[in-house]
Formats: sequence, C-alpha cells, structure tokens
Amino acid sequence: FDWMPEPQGLYAPRHEKDSCGVGMIADLEGRASRSIVENALLILENLDHRGARGCEVDTGDGAGILCAMPDGFFRRVFGELGTELPAAGRYAVGNVFLPRSEEGRAEGKRIVEETLAGVPGLALLAWRPVPVLSECLGKTAKNFEPNMEQIVVGAGDELAD
Repeated sequence: FDWMPEPQGLYAPRHEKDSCGVGMIADLEGRASRSIVENALLILENLDHRGARGCEVDTGDGAGILCAMPDGFFRRVFGELGTELPAAGRYAVGNVFLPRSEEGRAEGKRIVEETLAGVPGLALLAWRPVPVLSECLGKTAKNFEPNMEQIVVGAGDELAD
C-alpha cells in the first residue's frame, strides 16, 4: 500500500505515521468548549479496533482523551470538599490509582504524601475520591479496578510561573 492523499488544509502526508486508533479534534481558534470533549468521546467510541481489548466486549484498553485542565470544574468539586484552590497555573491535579483495600489505599497515599513533602515549593492541598460508574465494566476490568483519587498540589510563592 503506497497511495497517499494530496496535502490539503492542515493535513500533510509527510506527517503520516503507522498508528492504530489515533484521533484528534481541536478548535482552530483555541477556544475551550464542551463540544470538543463530546466529539473526542465520540472518536473513542468509533475507534472500536484500537487494540488491547480483552475477550470481553465490555472490557476496554483504558484509552482516553487529553484536554486542558478544567479550572472551573476543579474549583467547584474541590470547593464542595472545603478546599479553595490557588490561581489557575499555581496548582496541579493528579490522578492516583490506589489499591482497593483501606490498608493499601492508606499506605499508597502515605507514600505519595511523603514523596511530595520532600519536594521544596510544593504543598498537598487535598485528596478527592473520583466518582466512577463501575457497573458498566466487564468482569476482567472489575477484577482489577483500582481505587481512583485525585490529588491537588499547590505551588509555593518561591516557584516561578
């Protein structure tokens, strides 16, 4: 197979790579929009062949989307937990996958917190359990589903923007 389409718009055949299941959607003006996320999810739904799928139709490969950090959303959900976030760009949110047992989860969080405490200029601001819809998972995925939490880390004044 050696046929390539002609260059057009933002498409340039010289950038072709042999990848399965890659999609991209963006606003050319750089505007944030819920429709971009909705369309990205539609891309994932339509990439049924993206690989790493098990023998169950309801156990996927964990593919996802990369988007800008939703500052307004995080302000709302962490505010509901009593945490006021610093200015946008002065905090980070991490997704942490922890063991399911209470003991294992506490140990995992302790390790993350100890590591973070050793980094000058960073401060732990909050933990948040991530809401999940586990009932849609296949048997294999359910057997290995971790406990997911988000951690918010603030940047101290000594760190540059």
